Amino acid sequence: MLSNTEPNLENLNDVLIALENESILLKKVQYMEHIVSNYLLTIVDINIDVQLLCTFMPQVKTVLEMIFEKLIETTYDANNEEVCTQTLKSLQEYLQMIMMLFDVLGEIFNFITAKNKIDYVNVISLPLNTVQMLYLTFLHCKESNNIYKAYFESLNEVLMVFKKAQDIHAKLLNLLDNCLIYNISCETEIVSLGSVLDTLAEIGDVLSGMNVKSMADNWKSYMNITQKYADNLSNCLNLERPLIFCTNEIVKSMNNILELNMCDSRNITHTLKISNFILRVMMKLCDIFSKEIVTHMDIFWNFFINFYSIYFPAVKSKRFSENTIDLIRSLICNSLEDLLNKVVQFEGFYDVHLLESLISNADSALGFIMVSNKVLQKLVSNHSNKITGVNIVSYLDMIFTATTKCK
Repeated sequence: MLSNTEPNLENLNDVLIALENESILLKKVQYMEHIVSNYLLTIVDINIDVQLLCTFMPQVKTVLEMIFEKLIETTYDANNEEVCTQTLKSLQEYLQMIMMLFDVLGEIFNFITAKNKIDYVNVISLPLNTVQMLYLTFLHCKESNNIYKAYFESLNEVLMVFKKAQDIHAKLLNLLDNCLIYNISCETEIVSLGSVLDTLAEIGDVLSGMNVKSMADNWKSYMNITQKYADNLSNCLNLERPLIFCTNEIVKSMNNILELNMCDSRNITHTLKISNFILRVMMKLCDIFSKEIVTHMDIFWNFFINFYSIYFPAVKSKRFSENTIDLIRSLICNSLEDLLNKVVQFEGFYDVHLLESLISNADSALGFIMVSNKVLQKLVSNHSNKITGVNIVSYLDMIFTATTKCK
């Protein structure tokens, strides 16, 4: 903690200036602790952002970034073949500073959520800076084995940092879902909220394979907000990231199932239930942003090609048990049929340049033929009157060209 001899600790503005001018990282973190311990509860103005957060939160994020840089530098300069006591101590001290920062954030969230309802604009600097800090922290934790190498087994602090970040992540989602009042007519708020949601999508990607509950809670919060304010967010939300995440995760789960013992019904069911949740997120996004997804037909084509290129051969060669096939059909394939029914109605699904890129090699050409078999069935049976701009001749020509590449 800061000593009594430290200058300029009686006035918040003076402390903020001292914090900005301080060059020693630990001292910066201690200034932050001092601020939340001594000044946070004295803020009576409803606009907490102007009083503190707009100045304070960017500095907290900057300090976190500096600590991560120091961690990388320390491990880069170290001999990674054997553990050096001094290097280990330095790494532990930097990680402890990160935990101190998250404790500071926790105090701020507790203070704000105690107010129950508050206008987003009055705390606007908190969600965006926090979500960016969480992304950096979760990513660092996910890559920690490769970052710390020989030191990883000795660094229990990495897990402690992850748990601290999880706690702040839960507090952030609660704030976004339950405590903030949004003014959706304010462009500044919409742009800020769009940035928060885009970073939440990145966090959802990073959390995959780390913690199922945190990942699921993250996407639930993401979907709750996007569904409420879809009309206002449609122009500033990046749909590509969540769509790519969802499609990649489902394809990855199919490959993971192939690596499991077919008698391991528990893990197979668990994997498919997670995929089903992710698929429902994607389906909901497609429903909410039905007009916007037309620009992402390449993502859907690649998804269908990759999925069916795994599924159909595995079924044919009996690599899946009958029980597994039934689970895949009920949890994945039935919803995929609904998704395909939706996207085949878009003229962009049949864009010539897109289709040409899909049949550029034999492997993708074979997958293209598998998917096209389903597409043609749907065009004939369900959508012949809905598709007015599709050049069926050109599409059939593409299918023919794909077959020649598979010989």
